[in-house]
Amino acid sequence: MKRLLSLLIIVGLLSTIGIGCSQTPAAPKVFKIYHFGDITGPYAPITLPLVNAFEDALKYVNEKGLIKGGVKLEHEWMDTGGKLDQAIAAYTKFREAKPALMFIYGSTEGEALKARFAEDKIVVMSYSVSDAQMVPPGWIFGALPAYTDQFGAFIDWMTANWKGANPPKLAFLTWDSAFGKAVSAAPGSLAYAKTKNVQIVATEYMAMNAVDVSTQLLRIKDAGADWVYSNTLGASPGVMLKDAKRLGLTMKFAGGPWAMDWAPVRVAGEAGEGFVGPQSYASWSETNNEGIKLLTEQFTKYNRKPEEKGLAYICVWSGILTTVETLNRAIDKVGFDKLDGPAVKAAMEGLKDYSPMGLTYYTFSSSKVSPLKTRIM
Repeated sequence: MKRLLSLLIIVGLLSTIGIGCSQTPAAPKVFKIYHFGDITGPYAPITLPLVNAFEDALKYVNEKGLIKGGVKLEHEWMDTGGKLDQAIAAYTKFREAKPALMFIYGSTEGEALKARFAEDKIVVMSYSVSDAQMVPPGWIFGALPAYTDQFGAFIDWMTANWKGANPPKLAFLTWDSAFGKAVSAAPGSLAYAKTKNVQIVATEYMAMNAVDVSTQLLRIKDAGADWVYSNTLGASPGVMLKDAKRLGLTMKFAGGPWAMDWAPVRVAGEAGEGFVGPQSYASWSETNNEGIKLLTEQFTKYNRKPEEKGLAYICVWSGILTTVETLNRAIDKVGFDKLDGPAVKAAMEGLKDYSPMGLTYYTFSSSKVSPLKTRIM
């Protein structure tokens, strides 16, 4: 009996060892983020650094194992050339994969697809935050405060520091697009300026590829503007500021968060001195900031070009780190296998003053889907 028992134990051990040797490691769990935008059209100066930042941030997240359960982040990208029909085509292709999360970079496509995102229950982080996307709240979340909210912050700052004998007069010089008109054509912006006793005296438009806006600036001068506000990006703020300096104009200039990007400021050169505006992200010059330290290290590690050192790179890193936090909260709640759009949305709406490594602050809820904090820089 003892020999038989010993034999049975040995056979059992060998069976266990045999089964263990035949097993293969489980494939890693993967969560894929889909995104599309313009790297060959007018928004290319901003969007190309966004895509490169995606690559760098995902490598960091996966190497550090930041998502619970060993989940890996991947992404799939399409260039839309700044054309709405191509953006819709990209979305139509991506939605077939039943994604839980997308990133987008333009107001035009966000406004056009808002109802589709809700219908398909896909959470979207948008880097262009027009009111039409944010109000009423839906499935689009702003990666930065709404353009109208940031304009309101500028109005607060400008009026608090106004030294003129008469109330300040303000003009808009911006693009004739959903993004460009997100402030100048928004009833909330105009109404808020009025409550602060700011008179809007002119609204002028410039082409996305304009190389001279002297005519518009002279009309703004004739209207008696003290300040000019521009919701543009890329080369356009520099064109405006250089023309103003060449013409010897004395009004002051401000711009939305993408006009306050380091890329257009570099283009403006000395003409940009004194240019102000709202910015909800840390600056590359804040070298003691935890996130800026990391991003500077990663930017150097992957040999990114100097012209890519701007707002876009910081934005995407903030978005990816926030995605990690959101997914971890959702995994805790429902598990990885049920990590769908509604689960991600619920986790996103639970963020309150969440700061990804000190780069920005995110507070979301079912009634407010864009962040609440910015500053004037």
